[in-house]
Amino acid sequence: MNKRSAGIFPLRRKLFLLIAILCVMAASVAAYLMSVDNNASSGSLELILNENEIEFVEELPDAEFYAGARQLFSYSTQDILDPSSVAWSTNDSMIAEIKDNGAIIPKSAGTVTITGEYNGFKASSTVHIKKGEIIDLSITEKNMTLAHSLYEKGSQNPYELVLFATTTAGNQYDITYNGDVVWKSDDANIATIESGYVFSLNPGKVNMTASFKGLTTETEINFVDSKIINIRFNEKAIKLEDINVSQEIELLADFDDGSSTDISKYATWESQNPDVAIVNGGMLISKGEGVAKITAKYGEHNCSIEVTVKKSQEYTSE
Repeated sequence: MNKRSAGIFPLRRKLFLLIAILCVMAASVAAYLMSVDNNASSGSLELILNENEIEFVEELPDAEFYAGARQLFSYSTQDILDPSSVAWSTNDSMIAEIKDNGAIIPKSAGTVTITGEYNGFKASSTVHIKKGEIIDLSITEKNMTLAHSLYEKGSQNPYELVLFATTTAGNQYDITYNGDVVWKSDDANIATIESGYVFSLNPGKVNMTASFKGLTTETEINFVDSKIINIRFNEKAIKLEDINVSQEIELLADFDDGSSTDISKYATWESQNPDVAIVNGGMLISKGEGVAKITAKYGEHNCSIEVTVKKSQEYTSE
């Protein structure tokens, strides 16, 4: 045997060893992937209900209770699912309906089965629905003192009352915007109320009443006279970096009781140079390069601010 042929066998042994190692590695990877696959396929689906017993209140046909779902895996992990990605169904839509987002709407007393399906998995849960009634109404705050600040109804930020209905199960529902709620002021010369929004007209005390399905609740509001002593801008000057851009402009009214409120939407605006900038409904709009003096007026008060507009290099008339 010559020297050349003697070196062939060690080389072959190395090749065989390398091939064997690669085979073992491939088998290990395949086994891992199969294990992951089996673990995923051996998972399950579980429904998440905030309540297994809910109530049906005939006076509140739009009341909703929510269902969710999570996917469980055999390797002790879980995935909380987007309810809208689950296919929901109910075995009796006369007792309860369920929307695509998992919202359960009770229709009558009884027992219903809610089912969710996701990615080949299915899970069900029983929901018991009991008939309930509204037993009490309540307004969030009682005996309030508010500042009567702006004297024109269209020029004030109304105060909002919130009305809750309490049921036999102890649940509370916000029914402020329910069309069957009747709001009433006992003195329309002091304040009026519309859909829970209170508008003050004069200083004084007034009782606001809310009635719904035979139940009534009320609150007293004392409007204390408060006068505007000054109006002002939050900034000393404004700079806009381009043409045909807009930004909100804040105009504050200061009252003699120390409070302030934004009245930018209700002021009268004037631009010294409308080709540069204007204000429309509390929105500052740039029109061209230059400087403009913007003046705001409200009642007997006025104030001004300087607005500079600079055209950016990227600006085109289009």
